[in-house]
Amino acid sequence: MVRKSLIIYILITLVIATGFCLYRSSVGFVWDDSPHLTANLYDVHTPVLFEQKGILKKIAIESFGKVTKSGYRPMSAFINLLGVSLFSNLGNSPIFWFFAVGIILGSSCVTAYFVSRRYLKTKLGAILAIFLFTCSAPVVTASWIVFAGIQVLVPLFICVGLLLYWKIVESEKPNFFLLIILYILLLTGPWFREFIGFLPLLIIFLEIRRARRPTILMAVLFLLFLHALFPTFLIKFLFFEDLPFKSILSMGSLSNQIASSTNSNILFFVKNLFSLVRWQVPSHFLTLFPPIIIGFVLIDYILLGSRGSYVLITRRVKIGSLFASETSLQDWVTIFKNVYLPFCFTVVFILGVTKFYKPRLFYLLLCLTFFLQGLRKDSFLAIWFLLFYIPFLWVFTEQVHLAYSLLPASIILTSILEDVFLKLEQNIKINRLISYPLYFALMIGIADQGLNIYSCYKVVNEIFDGICSVSKYVKSYIPRSSIIVTNVMHMDDIRLYTGNWVRIFYTVRAGIPRSEDGITSDPNALEQLLKENYGKRDVYFIDADFDYTPDKVNYHSHRYVRNKSVAMEDLGIIHTTQVQYPFLEPSKAYIPRPFISFLGPPDLENDFYRGPAQDGTPFMREVYCEYHLYRVTGTHICQQ
Repeated sequence: MVRKSLIIYILITLVIATGFCLYRSSVGFVWDDSPHLTANLYDVHTPVLFEQKGILKKIAIESFGKVTKSGYRPMSAFINLLGVSLFSNLGNSPIFWFFAVGIILGSSCVTAYFVSRRYLKTKLGAILAIFLFTCSAPVVTASWIVFAGIQVLVPLFICVGLLLYWKIVESEKPNFFLLIILYILLLTGPWFREFIGFLPLLIIFLEIRRARRPTILMAVLFLLFLHALFPTFLIKFLFFEDLPFKSILSMGSLSNQIASSTNSNILFFVKNLFSLVRWQVPSHFLTLFPPIIIGFVLIDYILLGSRGSYVLITRRVKIGSLFASETSLQDWVTIFKNVYLPFCFTVVFILGVTKFYKPRLFYLLLCLTFFLQGLRKDSFLAIWFLLFYIPFLWVFTEQVHLAYSLLPASIILTSILEDVFLKLEQNIKINRLISYPLYFALMIGIADQGLNIYSCYKVVNEIFDGICSVSKYVKSYIPRSSIIVTNVMHMDDIRLYTGNWVRIFYTVRAGIPRSEDGITSDPNALEQLLKENYGKRDVYFIDADFDYTPDKVNYHSHRYVRNKSVAMEDLGIIHTTQVQYPFLEPSKAYIPRPFISFLGPPDLENDFYRGPAQDGTPFMREVYCEYHLYRVTGTHICQQ
């Protein structure tokens, strides 16, 4: 029986891997993979190629021996450099690599199913939880990146670690083999992504709840958590003396994010903890599930949860004897979870709707409902969600990073759905009245979430076709070695697919592949660049033009084109990327543009319009961008 189940799960993994391989094979490499290929091919003296002798050793030394701008992620760096070395030879087919990433995705789905099954009442519920997670915008969009950063490795590590722990503690005999595998997993996990370092804390929580006393396992897990905080220590001690000994908070992009939030001063951060919250995060998170499904949280709390739980508790514990000595701790816990929390949520919701609270605070409280519901279902789910959600209230950059907290949130949300429909089955009168509308609403929400796969496929393919079209135009009509000054983040894709035909400079600094090429964000630097190249090579502006939102227009639009800062010749629009895709959930039409998920390569969200269809077509969203070309004819920058 066990062998039969194992075969079934292996087949499911292979089916998912095959489907992903076919899905992903529709286009070539996209951002963030493409700039790494471009840099290896054109920005270093000796490209790293897989055919070179001793290449694996060279990649290992390069990966483990230094801290990159992303931080210390040597295992991720190894995968990245391996992919770069393989596919810098553009003739190598990536099919086998896509299939390997598909295996990781399939394994993540299967292991997440096993974890979900522990906390959900039905198999169908566990499948739904994995569906909501896997079809969410962050997971779907990140799946197009196949070696620069494989996001699903994070939930895979978390789920495998939890399953190993449960298998170890629930076995009748000690299983040292599984224990060693668990330790290896916890040791290597932070070398993939820093956030896997929370896994020892999750297991420590489970171990405390199980043993209710200190254990040797807790001590080892704490040491592994320290390893996650200082991931360079072991490698520095054993192999690379020059490797810096720093915490993850002091390295790479995480360090930069914290510095921008804390003003490089921890005391400043503590004193201003509330004011430094990035209030857009709750709104971004809430849009990752169909609003109609999140609405079931309100149904559970307001219509069913509060009243039903109140009746249940008062039958078990008389209100007059709540403070009597015979009232057990378990009774108090039950009252807190099933009466006090629903009551608090109901009050907060009513105050929020009537605008006694500021909307941003209300969205935060609504988002933390996942935490409150987790407390009601199982405190472990609440802790899991909180650990992977709270940090992004201060270090958030884009929706894709919220994928880490989506799995526990999906399990919690599905448990609410199970509760609602089970309560409906128990109350025949209510069931007859509202069950069919609720089932219909659930089907709409599920179908809408599933549309993310189709919509993302459509958007990425259209963006890639646009990149190929612009690349063809550049190679045909712009002289080789010309300079292009652009606000288009993905211009390195143009370099890749034109064979380094032009030199690229950027009007922005954040997120570009080479910081030294962001000099044109300074008008004086651009003026010097124009004077140095006058009469030697042509200089062009490529402007990614669309209807920017007010918070983006001043920084992300092409400032020199917008302000007409230099003499230039308008050569017209060389390509327009435009793609519309459907949604089914009616309330999604009211989501503000800044919080609509970008269903293309995640880091390119500022290169394109995303929002409702610009022609007003109902139940349609759109991704749009005009590539406008100008030839610079002057050298003096008019600063405004």
